[in-house]
Amino acid sequence: MTLRRISLERRGPVCLVGLDRAPKRNAFDLQMYAELGEALGDLQRDARLRCGVLFAHGEHFTGGIELPQWLPHFRDGRMPPLPDGALDPLARDPARTLSKPLVATSWTERWPSRKPSRGNPRSAFRPRSPRHGWRCARANAAPSNACFPICSG
Repeated sequence: MTLRRISLERRGPVCLVGLDRAPKRNAFDLQMYAELGEALGDLQRDARLRCGVLFAHGEHFTGGIELPQWLPHFRDGRMPPLPDGALDPLARDPARTLSKPLVATSWTERWPSRKPSRGNPRSAFRPRSPRHGWRCARANAAPSNACFPICSG
């Protein structure tokens, strides 16, 4: 039996795409990479869906990649093949890139290791724009290097 590593849920015009490999800290293996590509392809093709939200099940967003599985591909200077209809999760190929907005969510309760300036813990983490700062303040319990620039297609 093949386990699913990506959860997919539709809520109105929003598609929730979950990294669902919590026992391995959501580390990407080749199956998870392919399933994420398939989920992005489903999001792209469904006209009722307007955007996606990428989140993680468990305590970790992702533990990176399972290097032993990826190493043969990296040695050859290529990425693993994706199934038909799947989009490139890394957006390297413009023809196979998601054109709808995809927001990645992350939560942290830790303060970053970087020392704050002038005694104010938030002053070390000045956002690049008011919109970026609002997203970080609403998405995280504390200032974090996990705040992503807001991008949409």
